[in-house]
Amino acid sequence: MKKHLIYMAVLLLIAGCKKEESFEYYRKKAEEKRMEIENLIKTYACGDISDWKVDGVLGSSITTIHYYPVAPTPHAEYLRLKKEYVALVEKSRIPNDNLALIDYYYAPAIAIECIDGSPKVMTAEDYNMEKATAMLNKKLAEVEELTVQNTCNGTEEWYVVSFIKDCESIYIPVNKNDKAMSGKINELQQIIRALQMRIVALDNTQKDCYSYSNNNRSSEVVCENNKPVIKEKRM
Repeated sequence: MKKHLIYMAVLLLIAGCKKEESFEYYRKKAEEKRMEIENLIKTYACGDISDWKVDGVLGSSITTIHYYPVAPTPHAEYLRLKKEYVALVEKSRIPNDNLALIDYYYAPAIAIECIDGSPKVMTAEDYNMEKATAMLNKKLAEVEELTVQNTCNGTEEWYVVSFIKDCESIYIPVNKNDKAMSGKINELQQIIRALQMRIVALDNTQKDCYSYSNNNRSSEVVCENNKPVIKEKRM
């Protein structure tokens, strides 16, 4: 009888431990750790943040990504907290939950700015109309600056990326083999569309201006005088 009671006590203890180590338990602990990271970031002084980088970390919910500003030499305390946070997030994730990542869209990080004396990673949702418009124009100028010096010799593979500027479609040729350029254009494309969506959310009268459904066209890139030229495809 005594052995039976001991056995039952052990089972209850194990069951209690398993309950404590549930997905929800680790999700709560991950959120607490995330707040530690947030509070740490708030202790950073801005100073020169021009060479800081953005670190994206998946949240305890797979539909969320958190962005943190990171110095060229990351703070040891940040790296420690991030490692602990990621471990807790992994334990909080339901098996096969990662499959939901396939089609999910994450708002892109746009810039690191000094807010209330501390560096903050900005997304489109952080901007009002004036700042969203100014940032949109800046990013469109970056696209044009990147591609104005494009050259070709006829052996490259090109694809065409479309943007909307001043309610008009513009088309940019991108060299498939230039991975750095292709990656940067893709990054800018995501940021530009996020900013345009933000502008529409703030002023619904601009939704027709930023409609990409009307700017599809069949085109190709040809090399003329060592410059890539976009032309309508002949049917």
